[in-house]
Amino acid sequence: MIGFFREDNKVRREINLTAAEHAKLKISARLLALAKTVIGSPKGTCNAVH
Repeated sequence: MIGFFREDNKVRREINLTAAEHAKLKISARLLALAKTVIGSPKGTCNAVH
């Protein structure tokens, strides 16, 4: 659901909202804002990758 990787000597985050929703977890908007990539979208909205 949350993956970590190194880019330019910094640790970045990738969040899979679809996997989190299947596990009945909610990811805070603050954590989503810090993510380099967000896969999926909250229920009720169109799918997007940022």
